[in-house]
Amino acid sequence: MDTIASLPDQKLANEGEFHSREEITQLQIAEEINENVVAINQSYLIPKVGTFLDLGSQAFDWKVNTNSRYYLFGISLHWDLLGFGRNASRIKQAKLDQQILITETDYTIKQLQTQLIVVQNDYKSAVAKYLAARSQVLANEQYYKDELNLYKEGQVLYIELLDAQNQLINAKLQSNIALFDSWSRYADIERATASLSIN
Repeated sequence: MDTIASLPDQKLANEGEFHSREEITQLQIAEEINENVVAINQSYLIPKVGTFLDLGSQAFDWKVNTNSRYYLFGISLHWDLLGFGRNASRIKQAKLDQQILITETDYTIKQLQTQLIVVQNDYKSAVAKYLAARSQVLANEQYYKDELNLYKEGQVLYIELLDAQNQLINAKLQSNIALFDSWSRYADIERATASLSIN
């Protein structure tokens, strides 16, 4: 059986970053793709130039000589001037899509920031509760020792010793519950930051 005796590492709880989250990576990739779409749609403004070279022979029965050879060289220019309206609307749509992705990315980042702040505060609260429970355990341990010594000297009743023991056991239980709650809140931070590496 696994036992947990101490608090988790405080570094992640205080410095957690969420930029390695898959959602942000996917949105950034979508933004890059959309930038390429805008560039492709804007490429109609640049004329396309092509060249070709054709070499061959016009000889029959494979009788090649200097008079049967030919070559053909050419340059072509393609510029889509009539598709201006269609291409302009494509560019406009791609830019609107890009703005939507930027807005969605910003919104997602703000949501993740808020989530991280909330879980970090929950963790800090759980740690404070655990530390308070630990100090209560120490106080109850001292109280139990004092009551035990007084019982051995015959100055208190057995029921008072049992009460001190019961308070100590309850304090230890509350301390363990607070410790496991701290670890649970720490797991929430790991989830929010996507920092847990699964091998």
